[in-house]
Amino acid sequence: MREILFRAKRIDNGEWIEGDLVHAPDGRTAVSTYDDLVETVPETVCQYTGLTDKNGRKIFEGDILKIPEKKNNNVKFEYGQFCVGINCPIAYIRTECEVIGNIFDNPELLLK
Repeated sequence: MREILFRAKRIDNGEWIEGDLVHAPDGRTAVSTYDDLVETVPETVCQYTGLTDKNGRKIFEGDILKIPEKKNNNVKFEYGQFCVGINCPIAYIRTECEVIGNIFDNPELLLK
């Protein structure tokens, strides 16, 4: 069983926050931590894949992975699974890859 966790950028200061995802009836999104409910930027909501990279760092949707001998690629949810590239499940490459950024803070990394 994997941990269900989300992260998103806070509306008030742009910092990343992790926790449970909450949708308000008016369309706003928030992340609930143990201590607080924080309004977030909806476009930045990313789900945790349940996997870690070769360094033990959590891999989220939208993360950019450095994969040996391949082009950097971002994590997407496609075909019922978390993938990088064209339908390549990250579960197959996670022990080789490294999280080097994300599509919101470091989009230039996808060009490398």
